[in-house]
Amino acid sequence: MATWDELRTHAEETFGPFSLDTGAMFAVDLSYAEGRTQKVFARRIRAGKREFFELRTLVCRQVELDPIDALGRNAKGGVGFLGLEDGMYFLMHRLPLGSLLSFELFDRPLRAIAADADALEQAFSAGNDMF
Repeated sequence: MATWDELRTHAEETFGPFSLDTGAMFAVDLSYAEGRTQKVFARRIRAGKREFFELRTLVCRQVELDPIDALGRNAKGGVGFLGLEDGMYFLMHRLPLGSLLSFELFDRPLRAIAADADALEQAFSAGNDMF
């Protein structure tokens, strides 16, 4: 089982230098075709006595995606779920930190939500690459 510090070290070695690092949260930037990028934030959160990691990446502004459409997208499944906070939609993924028997359980969802969020951003923000 990985610790938060081991996860941080792995993430920096795998995805390159952090674009943000507060100790309890860090961000990595993934690059795509045509120069598009997607910033993914990872943070440690606690729920009761358990420690979780959360991956979160911006998708679009609230006004760009109908809430009913967002709920429908959540119902269809996928690696992440859409959340709304401060007028912005995020694609998110959470797992207990203690469940990380392999760093692949961190890498795969991070890559998946980044790619999905970038596709949603293209669809709902007139093709802009803001996040």
